[in-house]
Amino acid sequence: MEKFDIIFNIFKNKYGIKIGKVLGKGGFGEVREIINKNKTYAGKLVKKNCKARKTGSESDNDQQKDNIILKLKSTNIVQIYNIYDEIYKEKDKEEIYNLIVMEKAVLKDLKTFIKSLFYQNIDHLMYIPFKDIIGDNLLKYFCLQLVKGLEYFDRNNLIHFDIKPENILIFLELSLKISDFGLLKDTSEIDKIRIPGGTPGYLSPEYYKNQKIKLPVEIAKKQDYFALGVTIFFIKYGKSLIKNRLHKSNKSEENKVNQEYIIDTLQKQLVFIKSDKLSDKDFVKFLCSLIQIEPEERPSFEEIYRDKWLNKNLDELKKVLKCFGNDEPKFLIEIRKSDFLFEKKKDLEKDKNKKKKFIFIPKNKK
Repeated sequence: MEKFDIIFNIFKNKYGIKIGKVLGKGGFGEVREIINKNKTYAGKLVKKNCKARKTGSESDNDQQKDNIILKLKSTNIVQIYNIYDEIYKEKDKEEIYNLIVMEKAVLKDLKTFIKSLFYQNIDHLMYIPFKDIIGDNLLKYFCLQLVKGLEYFDRNNLIHFDIKPENILIFLELSLKISDFGLLKDTSEIDKIRIPGGTPGYLSPEYYKNQKIKLPVEIAKKQDYFALGVTIFFIKYGKSLIKNRLHKSNKSEENKVNQEYIIDTLQKQLVFIKSDKLSDKDFVKFLCSLIQIEPEERPSFEEIYRDKWLNKNLDELKKVLKCFGNDEPKFLIEIRKSDFLFEKKKDLEKDKNKKKKFIFIPKNKK
Protein backbone atom coordinates (compact mmCIF):
# COMPACT_ATOMS: atom_id res chain seq x y z
CA MET A 1 0.00 0.00 0.00
CA GLU A 2 1.37 3.41 -0.99
CA LYS A 3 2.06 6.13 1.54
CA PHE A 4 -0.89 8.35 0.53
CA ASP A 5 -3.23 5.33 0.70
CA ILE A 6 -2.14 4.71 4.28
CA ILE A 7 -2.58 8.37 5.26
CA PHE A 8 -6.01 8.65 3.61
CA ASN A 9 -7.06 5.50 5.48
CA ILE A 10 -6.05 7.12 8.78
CA PHE A 11 -8.53 9.92 8.12
CA LYS A 12 -11.11 7.46 6.80
CA ASN A 13 -11.05 5.28 9.91
CA LYS A 14 -11.02 8.17 12.38
CA TYR A 15 -13.69 10.39 10.81
CA GLY A 16 -15.94 7.82 9.13
CA ILE A 17 -15.60 9.23 5.61
CA LYS A 18 -15.34 7.32 2.33
CA ILE A 19 -12.38 7.86 0.02
CA GLY A 20 -13.05 7.89 -3.74
CA LYS A 21 -10.96 8.23 -6.89
CA VAL A 22 -7.83 10.34 -7.31
CA LEU A 23 -8.65 13.80 -8.71
CA GLY A 24 -5.15 15.23 -8.89
CA LYS A 25 -1.52 14.91 -7.80
CA GLY A 26 1.36 17.33 -7.41
CA GLY A 27 4.21 18.51 -5.28
CA PHE A 28 1.63 19.58 -2.67
CA GLY A 29 0.32 16.03 -2.13
CA GLU A 30 -2.83 14.45 -3.55
CA VAL A 31 -6.52 15.23 -4.08
CA ARG A 32 -9.19 12.51 -3.86
CA GLU A 33 -12.95 12.34 -3.73
CA ILE A 34 -14.38 12.44 -0.23
CA ILE A 35 -17.87 11.01 0.28
CA ASN A 36 -19.67 11.94 3.47
CA LYS A 37 -23.41 11.54 4.09
CA ASN A 38 -24.02 10.85 0.37
CA LYS A 39 -22.36 14.12 -0.65
CA THR A 40 -19.17 14.23 -2.71
CA TYR A 41 -16.35 16.66 -1.95
CA ALA A 42 -12.70 17.04 -2.88
CA GLY A 43 -10.16 16.17 -0.20
CA LYS A 44 -6.71 17.72 -0.54
CA LEU A 45 -4.02 15.93 1.45
CA VAL A 46 -1.04 18.18 2.19
CA LYS A 47 1.98 17.85 4.41
CA LYS A 48 2.24 20.71 6.87
CA ASN A 49 5.31 22.87 6.43
CA CYS A 50 6.53 22.58 9.98
CA LYS A 51 8.27 20.14 12.32
CA ALA A 52 6.17 17.37 13.82
CA ARG A 53 4.59 18.24 17.11
CA LYS A 54 5.18 16.31 20.28
CA THR A 55 1.52 16.76 21.22
CA GLY A 56 -1.73 16.66 19.29
CA SER A 57 -2.60 20.30 19.93
CA GLU A 58 -2.27 22.92 17.21
CA SER A 59 -0.42 26.18 17.59
CA ASP A 60 -2.46 29.35 18.02
CA ASN A 61 -1.32 30.61 14.60
CA ASP A 62 -2.38 27.41 12.85
CA GLN A 63 -5.77 27.41 14.54
CA GLN A 64 -6.32 31.08 13.77
CA LYS A 65 -5.47 30.55 10.10
CA ASP A 66 -7.75 27.50 9.85
CA ASN A 67 -10.60 29.53 11.34
CA ILE A 68 -10.09 32.27 8.73
CA ILE A 69 -10.05 29.72 5.88
CA LEU A 70 -13.20 28.00 7.13
CA LYS A 71 -15.01 31.35 7.22
CA LEU A 72 -14.15 32.30 3.62
CA LYS A 73 -17.47 32.72 1.82
CA SER A 74 -17.66 34.22 -1.65
CA THR A 75 -19.07 33.23 -5.03
CA ASN A 76 -15.56 33.20 -6.50
CA ILE A 77 -13.67 31.54 -3.65
CA VAL A 78 -13.69 27.78 -3.05
CA GLN A 79 -15.73 26.79 0.00
CA ILE A 80 -13.72 24.88 2.62
CA TYR A 81 -15.94 22.66 4.78
CA ASN A 82 -13.47 21.09 7.15
CA ILE A 83 -9.76 20.81 7.91
CA TYR A 84 -8.65 17.59 9.56
CA ASP A 85 -5.21 17.25 11.08
CA GLU A 86 -3.38 13.99 11.83
CA ILE A 87 0.13 12.72 12.56
CA TYR A 88 1.59 10.04 10.30
CA LYS A 89 4.29 7.90 11.89
CA GLU A 90 6.87 6.06 9.82
CA LYS A 91 9.63 4.31 11.74
CA ASP A 92 11.18 6.97 14.00
CA LYS A 93 9.82 9.88 11.93
CA GLU A 94 6.59 11.83 12.44
CA GLU A 95 4.87 13.98 9.80
CA ILE A 96 1.77 16.13 10.12
CA TYR A 97 -0.85 16.06 7.37
CA ASN A 98 -3.93 18.18 6.73
CA LEU A 99 -6.94 16.81 4.91
CA ILE A 100 -8.73 19.87 3.52
CA VAL A 101 -12.33 19.03 2.56
CA MET A 102 -13.70 21.43 -0.05
CA GLU A 103 -16.29 21.71 -2.78
CA LYS A 104 -15.42 19.61 -5.80
CA ALA A 105 -14.73 21.34 -9.12
CA VAL A 106 -16.30 19.83 -12.23
CA LEU A 107 -13.80 21.03 -14.84
CA LYS A 108 -10.62 20.87 -12.73
CA ASP A 109 -8.27 23.87 -12.67
CA LEU A 110 -7.91 26.79 -15.06
CA LYS A 111 -4.52 25.71 -16.41
CA THR A 112 -5.83 22.27 -17.37
CA PHE A 113 -8.97 23.78 -18.87
CA ILE A 114 -7.16 26.35 -21.04
CA LYS A 115 -4.72 23.74 -22.35
CA SER A 116 -7.64 21.43 -23.07
CA LEU A 117 -9.44 24.14 -25.06
CA PHE A 118 -6.33 24.77 -27.10
CA TYR A 119 -5.76 21.15 -28.10
CA GLN A 120 -9.42 20.24 -28.58
CA ASN A 121 -10.12 23.20 -30.85
CA ILE A 122 -6.86 23.22 -32.76
CA ASP A 123 -8.48 21.56 -35.81
CA HIS A 124 -11.01 24.39 -36.19
CA LEU A 125 -8.45 26.89 -37.44
CA MET A 126 -5.47 26.65 -39.75
CA TYR A 127 -3.83 29.82 -38.49
CA ILE A 128 -3.74 30.90 -34.88
CA PRO A 129 -2.47 34.43 -34.15
CA PHE A 130 0.10 34.50 -31.38
CA LYS A 131 -1.47 31.30 -30.03
CA ASP A 132 -4.54 33.20 -28.77
CA ILE A 133 -6.97 30.77 -27.20
CA ILE A 134 -10.13 32.60 -26.16
CA GLY A 135 -12.06 35.61 -27.36
CA ASP A 136 -12.76 38.90 -25.64
CA ASN A 137 -16.12 37.95 -24.09
CA LEU A 138 -14.95 34.82 -22.30
CA LEU A 139 -11.67 36.48 -21.34
CA LYS A 140 -13.57 39.34 -19.69
CA TYR A 141 -15.96 36.91 -18.01
CA PHE A 142 -13.00 35.08 -16.44
CA CYS A 143 -11.26 38.31 -15.42
CA LEU A 144 -14.38 39.72 -13.76
CA GLN A 145 -14.70 36.63 -11.61
CA LEU A 146 -11.05 36.70 -10.56
CA VAL A 147 -11.34 40.39 -9.65
CA LYS A 148 -14.47 39.66 -7.59
CA GLY A 149 -12.54 36.96 -5.74
CA LEU A 150 -9.74 39.43 -5.02
CA GLU A 151 -12.35 41.97 -3.92
CA TYR A 152 -13.34 39.61 -1.10
CA PHE A 153 -9.72 39.35 0.05
CA ASP A 154 -9.25 43.12 -0.18
CA ARG A 155 -12.44 43.83 1.74
CA ASN A 156 -11.42 41.43 4.53
CA ASN A 157 -7.77 42.54 4.78
CA LEU A 158 -6.44 39.26 3.36
CA ILE A 159 -3.67 38.61 0.83
CA HIS A 160 -3.63 35.29 -1.05
CA PHE A 161 0.04 35.33 -2.18
CA ASP A 162 -0.32 32.35 -4.57
CA ILE A 163 -2.66 33.38 -7.40
CA LYS A 164 -2.03 31.18 -10.46
CA PRO A 165 -4.11 29.12 -12.95
CA GLU A 166 -3.52 25.87 -11.01
CA ASN A 167 -5.13 27.47 -7.94
CA ILE A 168 -8.25 28.58 -9.80
CA LEU A 169 -10.91 25.85 -10.03
CA ILE A 170 -13.66 25.75 -12.65
CA PHE A 171 -17.24 24.71 -12.02
CA LEU A 172 -20.23 24.37 -14.34
CA GLU A 173 -21.33 27.56 -16.08
CA LEU A 174 -17.60 28.42 -16.16
CA SER A 175 -17.71 29.66 -12.61
CA LEU A 176 -14.15 30.40 -11.42
CA LYS A 177 -13.19 30.00 -7.77
CA ILE A 178 -9.84 30.80 -6.16
CA SER A 179 -8.43 27.98 -4.03
CA ASP A 180 -5.30 26.96 -2.08
CA PHE A 181 -4.91 29.17 0.97
CA GLY A 182 -1.59 27.85 2.28
CA LEU A 183 0.06 31.29 2.05
CA LEU A 184 -2.99 33.36 2.98
CA LYS A 185 -2.18 36.21 5.37
CA ASP A 186 -4.44 38.34 7.56
CA THR A 187 -3.24 41.97 7.51
CA SER A 188 -6.02 43.49 9.62
CA GLU A 189 -3.74 44.26 12.57
CA ILE A 190 -0.40 44.98 10.87
CA ASP A 191 1.11 47.75 8.76
CA LYS A 192 3.93 45.77 7.14
CA ILE A 193 4.37 42.20 5.93
CA ARG A 194 6.99 40.07 4.19
CA ILE A 195 5.97 38.32 0.97
CA PRO A 196 6.04 34.67 2.18
CA GLY A 197 6.92 33.09 -1.16
CA GLY A 198 4.76 31.56 -3.85
CA THR A 199 5.22 29.98 -7.25
CA PRO A 200 8.23 30.87 -9.46
CA GLY A 201 6.96 32.60 -12.57
CA TYR A 202 4.18 34.32 -10.61
CA LEU A 203 6.36 36.06 -8.02
CA SER A 204 6.96 39.75 -8.67
CA PRO A 205 10.39 41.42 -8.94
CA GLU A 206 10.02 42.97 -5.47
CA TYR A 207 9.89 39.50 -3.89
CA TYR A 208 13.45 38.77 -4.99
CA LYS A 209 14.58 42.29 -4.19
CA ASN A 210 13.07 42.42 -0.70
CA GLN A 211 12.87 38.77 0.32
CA LYS A 212 13.80 39.42 3.94
CA ILE A 213 12.24 42.86 4.23
CA LYS A 214 8.71 43.64 5.40
CA LEU A 215 6.82 45.80 2.93
CA PRO A 216 3.88 48.14 3.57
CA VAL A 217 0.67 46.15 3.26
CA GLU A 218 -0.55 48.27 0.32
CA ILE A 219 2.65 47.37 -1.58
CA ALA A 220 2.58 43.69 -0.57
CA LYS A 221 -1.00 43.43 -1.91
CA LYS A 222 0.33 44.21 -5.36
CA GLN A 223 1.99 40.79 -5.44
CA ASP A 224 -1.54 39.41 -5.95
CA TYR A 225 -2.23 41.99 -8.68
CA PHE A 226 1.00 41.05 -10.46
CA ALA A 227 0.10 37.34 -10.27
CA LEU A 228 -3.39 38.22 -11.58
CA GLY A 229 -1.75 39.83 -14.63
CA VAL A 230 0.46 36.78 -15.21
CA THR A 231 -2.63 34.56 -14.95
CA ILE A 232 -4.60 36.71 -17.42
CA PHE A 233 -1.67 36.51 -19.84
CA PHE A 234 -1.84 32.71 -19.65
CA ILE A 235 -5.61 32.71 -20.25
CA LYS A 236 -5.22 35.00 -23.25
CA TYR A 237 -2.15 33.52 -24.94
CA GLY A 238 -2.04 29.96 -23.62
CA LYS A 239 1.57 30.20 -22.47
CA SER A 240 3.56 31.39 -19.47
CA LEU A 241 4.51 35.04 -19.18
CA ILE A 242 7.69 34.13 -17.30
CA LYS A 243 9.28 30.73 -17.96
CA ASN A 244 10.05 28.70 -14.87
CA ARG A 245 13.80 29.22 -14.83
CA LEU A 246 13.74 30.69 -11.36
CA HIS A 247 15.14 29.40 -8.09
CA LYS A 248 13.54 29.76 -4.69
CA SER A 249 16.52 30.64 -2.58
CA ASN A 250 17.71 32.96 0.14
CA LYS A 251 21.08 33.39 -1.50
CA SER A 252 21.47 37.03 -2.44
CA GLU A 253 23.31 36.25 -5.68
CA GLU A 254 20.56 33.94 -6.96
CA ASN A 255 17.91 36.44 -5.95
CA LYS A 256 19.69 39.12 -7.94
CA VAL A 257 19.86 36.85 -11.00
CA ASN A 258 16.15 36.00 -10.65
CA GLN A 259 15.19 39.64 -10.30
CA GLU A 260 17.23 40.65 -13.37
CA TYR A 261 15.72 37.78 -15.38
CA ILE A 262 12.15 38.77 -14.43
CA ILE A 263 12.72 42.43 -15.24
CA ASP A 264 14.27 41.58 -18.61
CA THR A 265 11.40 39.18 -19.41
CA LEU A 266 8.73 41.71 -18.39
CA GLN A 267 10.25 44.41 -20.57
CA LYS A 268 10.12 42.07 -23.60
CA GLN A 269 6.61 40.82 -22.83
CA LEU A 270 5.26 44.35 -22.40
CA VAL A 271 6.51 45.11 -25.92
CA PHE A 272 4.90 41.90 -27.18
CA ILE A 273 1.52 42.65 -25.58
CA LYS A 274 1.47 46.21 -26.91
CA SER A 275 2.18 44.89 -30.42
CA ASP A 276 -0.91 42.63 -30.37
CA LYS A 277 -3.09 44.36 -32.95
CA LEU A 278 -5.97 41.88 -32.63
CA SER A 279 -6.67 42.65 -28.97
CA ASP A 280 -8.83 45.43 -27.57
CA LYS A 281 -6.63 48.46 -26.81
CA ASP A 282 -8.21 48.88 -23.39
CA PHE A 283 -7.46 45.23 -22.57
CA VAL A 284 -3.82 45.73 -23.55
CA LYS A 285 -3.64 48.76 -21.27
CA PHE A 286 -5.28 46.84 -18.42
CA LEU A 287 -2.94 43.83 -18.69
CA CYS A 288 0.18 45.98 -18.98
CA SER A 289 -0.79 47.94 -15.86
CA LEU A 290 -0.87 44.74 -13.77
CA ILE A 291 2.57 43.49 -14.73
CA GLN A 292 4.52 46.69 -14.27
CA ILE A 293 8.01 46.13 -12.86
CA GLU A 294 7.62 48.60 -9.98
CA PRO A 295 4.72 47.82 -7.59
CA GLU A 296 3.99 51.53 -7.16
CA GLU A 297 3.18 51.70 -10.89
CA ARG A 298 0.57 48.95 -10.67
CA PRO A 299 -3.04 50.02 -10.01
CA SER A 300 -4.75 49.98 -6.64
CA PHE A 301 -7.57 47.47 -6.24
CA GLU A 302 -10.10 50.27 -6.67
CA GLU A 303 -8.53 51.15 -10.04
CA ILE A 304 -8.60 47.49 -11.09
CA TYR A 305 -12.24 47.14 -10.09
CA ARG A 306 -13.28 50.22 -12.06
CA ASP A 307 -11.08 49.53 -15.09
CA LYS A 308 -12.55 50.73 -18.40
CA TRP A 309 -12.10 47.46 -20.31
CA LEU A 310 -13.39 45.33 -17.47
CA ASN A 311 -16.62 47.32 -17.22
CA LYS A 312 -17.55 48.11 -20.81
CA ASN A 313 -20.05 46.19 -22.96
CA LEU A 314 -21.04 43.88 -20.12
CA ASP A 315 -24.26 42.99 -21.95
CA GLU A 316 -22.16 41.03 -24.44
CA LEU A 317 -21.29 38.60 -21.68
CA LYS A 318 -24.88 37.37 -21.67
CA LYS A 319 -24.15 35.78 -25.04
CA VAL A 320 -21.40 33.74 -23.40
CA LEU A 321 -23.84 32.24 -20.92
CA LYS A 322 -26.43 30.99 -23.44
CA CYS A 323 -24.91 27.54 -23.90
CA PHE A 324 -24.18 26.96 -20.21
CA GLY A 325 -26.18 24.49 -18.17
CA ASN A 326 -25.88 21.74 -15.60
CA ASP A 327 -25.38 18.87 -18.06
CA GLU A 328 -21.59 18.41 -18.07
CA PRO A 329 -21.18 16.37 -21.34
CA LYS A 330 -23.51 18.71 -23.27
CA PHE A 331 -21.79 21.72 -21.72
CA LEU A 332 -18.35 20.57 -22.90
CA ILE A 333 -19.62 19.89 -26.42
CA GLU A 334 -21.15 23.37 -26.64
CA ILE A 335 -17.97 24.97 -25.29
CA ARG A 336 -15.90 23.33 -28.02
CA LYS A 337 -18.23 24.64 -30.73
CA SER A 338 -18.51 28.17 -29.40
CA ASP A 339 -17.26 31.16 -31.38
CA PHE A 340 -15.85 32.94 -28.35
CA LEU A 341 -13.06 30.42 -27.81
CA PHE A 342 -10.79 31.99 -30.39
CA GLU A 343 -10.05 35.67 -30.87
CA LYS A 344 -11.71 37.37 -33.88
CA LYS A 345 -12.12 34.57 -36.41
CA LYS A 346 -13.02 37.04 -39.18
CA ASP A 347 -9.65 38.71 -38.82
CA LEU A 348 -8.04 35.30 -39.04
CA GLU A 349 -9.76 34.49 -42.32
CA LYS A 350 -8.80 37.88 -43.73
CA ASP A 351 -5.13 37.49 -42.86
CA LYS A 352 -4.67 33.73 -43.12
CA ASN A 353 -2.14 34.02 -45.96
CA LYS A 354 0.27 36.09 -43.87
CA LYS A 355 2.37 33.13 -42.78
CA LYS A 356 4.98 35.21 -41.01
CA LYS A 357 2.41 36.43 -38.51
CA PHE A 358 0.66 33.13 -37.98
CA ILE A 359 1.63 29.65 -36.92
CA PHE A 360 0.67 26.99 -39.46
CA ILE A 361 -1.24 24.00 -38.07
CA PRO A 362 -2.48 21.24 -40.41
CA LYS A 363 -6.23 20.77 -40.20
CA ASN A 364 -5.98 17.00 -39.83
CA LYS A 365 -3.32 17.03 -37.16
CA LYS A 366 -4.39 14.97 -34.15
